[in-house]
Amino acid sequence: MTTLHRAQQLKSSVQEITKRDEVFSFLKPDQHPLVDTRHNILLYVEGVNKSFDGFKAINDLNLYIKEGSCAASSDLMAQAKPP
Repeated sequence: MTTLHRAQQLKSSVQEITKRDEVFSFLKPDQHPLVDTRHNILLYVEGVNKSFDGFKAINDLNLYIKEGSCAASSDLMAQAKPP
């Protein structure tokens, strides 16, 4: 291997490491085969039910949170209870 060839190989290695438009391959998360994010849905829950002493508070709730949206939740029922 000539010195010129080694220098070119070193240059390409440095260029690969210093790419600013990509992260290192070891930092990229593995895509799970059962996780489908093609529709930009980052979190979803389906079919949630909750009841308190026979009172059905939630019946078959479906919630989808898309990429770029901001979602917040608060326990409003606990705040509404009298002291």
